[in-house]
Amino acid sequence: MLGGNVPFLHVILGPAGPTLQGMSSQCLGQTTLPEALQTGNDIFAEWQWDGNQAIVRNCRFGFFPIFYYAKDNEFGVSPSVEQLLECGAPPDLDDAALATFLRLGFHLGEDTVFRAIRAVPPGGEVRWNGGEAKVTGGYMFPQSQNLSRKSAIDGYGELFRQAVRRRTSREVRFGHPLSGGRDSRHILLELNALECQPEACFTTHDFPPYRVENIRVAGLLTERLGIPQHVFGQPGSRVVVETRKNSITSYGAMEHAWGMAFYRNVARHTSIVYDGLAGDALSASTYLNRDHVSLFEQNRVEELAEQLLGRWLSRPGYEDALARILTGEATRRFTRELAVERVAKELIRHTAAVIPLSSFNFWNRIRRGTATIPFSILPAAGIKAVTPYLDHDLFEFLASLPADMFMDKTFHTETIQRMYPEFNDIPYDGDRKTPLIESNWHYRRLFVEISAYLAVNGRSWLVRKGPTVRRLLALVASREGNLRMRMSWITPFTVLYMTQLEKVCSRFHPTK
Repeated sequence: MLGGNVPFLHVILGPAGPTLQGMSSQCLGQTTLPEALQTGNDIFAEWQWDGNQAIVRNCRFGFFPIFYYAKDNEFGVSPSVEQLLECGAPPDLDDAALATFLRLGFHLGEDTVFRAIRAVPPGGEVRWNGGEAKVTGGYMFPQSQNLSRKSAIDGYGELFRQAVRRRTSREVRFGHPLSGGRDSRHILLELNALECQPEACFTTHDFPPYRVENIRVAGLLTERLGIPQHVFGQPGSRVVVETRKNSITSYGAMEHAWGMAFYRNVARHTSIVYDGLAGDALSASTYLNRDHVSLFEQNRVEELAEQLLGRWLSRPGYEDALARILTGEATRRFTRELAVERVAKELIRHTAAVIPLSSFNFWNRIRRGTATIPFSILPAAGIKAVTPYLDHDLFEFLASLPADMFMDKTFHTETIQRMYPEFNDIPYDGDRKTPLIESNWHYRRLFVEISAYLAVNGRSWLVRKGPTVRRLLALVASREGNLRMRMSWITPFTVLYMTQLEKVCSRFHPTK
């Protein structure tokens, strides 16, 4: 993401007055969409220097990634943490944030991997005119309401229709990324009901392992609607994609490499797309279960934190794998105990929410991790995203419903079925078990490229360079079994992430 196109403001106060670099004012996000698609309640982040102080603000949700750092006489703000390091932000790592990220794959609250660099909180304002920045903002929790399931589903359907209607215009050309899931389908069917179809739909598969059912199901829908479908694969080099993704997302998302080449291909056809961000968090509640709800209700937040850490990256054997690849110093610094403490602290912030676990998921996994797709990866490809699930009225309605409404995982499906019954015969990806597409060749290339990257860039203060390269190359030489099933003991993507982070830190901290 670094380069002449990365916006930033850097202010240094000196005896002769302030010195500025970058842009004295900037507004980023959905305020740059065509006016017909704007609602007045869109996702944005902005800053300005008025000659005396820097003021940074963002929208109610705070989903657009914007970061800042402040010293006694120096301030910087940018959507890129690397740009802030270029400005002079200290590169010291935040041990608790990195310990947590290594096990979740996304950041919590306002954390970044760098202690001095912070994300602006939701509905936030940062003011600085020297010394410590004054920061306001935070999460908002709608009040609970009790509705019958039918009334809740009807309300969801109508409010979603309103949300999409607010963000459509037959005068604006656009495309639509379509998977075999619910979020993108709901958007497409509503666009169709409003007689505002996209010019084309775009579908992809992930890197191996993946299933082709996603593409097939999306194709059934586009064929029924008479919309062209473009299917894109993935590039050969995953290392190039992963490292670029890490930089573009400011080291804030372990996932989403699938979107890098995909959206560059989409950009050849359109510059505006609709994105299903937050649909699953608000209405499918994939990560909601009764045991976790019970733990929260009993105030057993540390036990809950332990279990949540096991839902994402931190699978069985992962801690052993981290011990193999991290240096002794890194192992001592980025501990699981530190991650449990950080997650528990964040969970407590959501006590006032109707469903604290869903709130934790929305304001952290979605806001800090998934939102990097529409608001970091897409802009880097030259695409602007429309996000109807972040409509204020829709959010307040869905976030006010009790946990029992979502526990069986069918709430979103039933809403789609009720609103668009003529499409109920088209299945979803996952409705039937289809074979995984595997590729040992893909993994061998991946391991060789990571080994080469580590050999060239590793400084061996975060990652154990020699032993890790030898283990990766041993996997390359192996001719037995499925390499994906055997690579968990070396966690190659964590190796790559930490090596890249090591490279960045060393660049700005020569003693490392």
